Formats: sequence, structure tokens, C-alpha cells
Amino acid sequence: MKKLFLRRLASLALILVFSLFSASLALAEEGNTTPPTTPPASGGLFSGAVKDRSNAQTQALGSAAGFNMGLGVDDIVSTVIGVTLSILGIIFLVLIVVSGYQWMTAGGNEEQIKGARKRMVNAIIGLAIVLGAWAITLFIFRNLPLGGGGSGGGLQSS
Repeated sequence: MKKLFLRRLASLALILVFSLFSASLALAEEGNTTPPTTPPASGGLFSGAVKDRSNAQTQALGSAAGFNMGLGVDDIVSTVIGVTLSILGIIFLVLIVVSGYQWMTAGGNEEQIKGARKRMVNAIIGLAIVLGAWAITLFIFRNLPLGGGGSGGGLQSS
């Protein structure tokens, strides 16, 4: 019974995660479909006109899909951190729901209640750690000179 419940819960979580990610793909905006000009690149498997055409098509596809093709390292890192923190938030929510369900269905069994309470406390501690990581990340990307997006906090060159 418990294994069946956990399988159903895992299946529901996977469906939820995949549906959230597929929704962002479906909401892509229609943009300018003219390919941007890219400088010719040398070397590699393809060169010359073939590589230029391939780069132009990739740029056009990314622009048409609504992606900013000129992302920097700071943009990529902040996106990865944001996605990771979001996934950890979803895990927290699942742990709280599972613990609450176990507590409510314990039927007075002290062992199950202690297990559910311990899992819930651990999930709340984990949430506090995740919120601390988010606050530190927000501070770094808004206030430090290499963080991007902020007005700076470092030395100004004269």
C-alpha cells in the first residue's frame, strides 16, 4: 500500500514538473524572423558559407523562439541558480505534503507521528537554507561588480 502511494506520488510529481516545463515552451513569442548577421568563423568541421548559414539559422531560430542569444556567463549562472532553487522549493513542498499526509493518516501511531514531524522539521530547516542561499545569491548578483544587474558596489574607475 505504501509503495503504491509513493509510486503514484512520484508519477504525479513527474507529470507536474514536465507540464511546467512544457508550458514555457508553448508560450514562446513570435519575433523578428530575419536572421542576424554573424561574423565568419574559421576552423571546425564546417567552414565558410555552410558555417555562416548554420549560425544564421541557429540565431534566427533562437530569436524566433524568444530566446536572447547574447547571454553572458552571469546570465547563465543566475538562471541555473534560479532553476535549482525553484526545484528545491518544489521538493520542500512535496516533503511537507507527504509529511502532513503521513501525520494525518497515522491514526495515533506515535512512531509514524514522530517520523512525520521529524521530516517536516527537516524540510523547514532545508527551506531556511534554500532561502539563505537565495538571499546570498541575490546580494551577489545585485551588489558586487561582476554580478551584473546592479549599480555596483565595487570601486569606480576614474
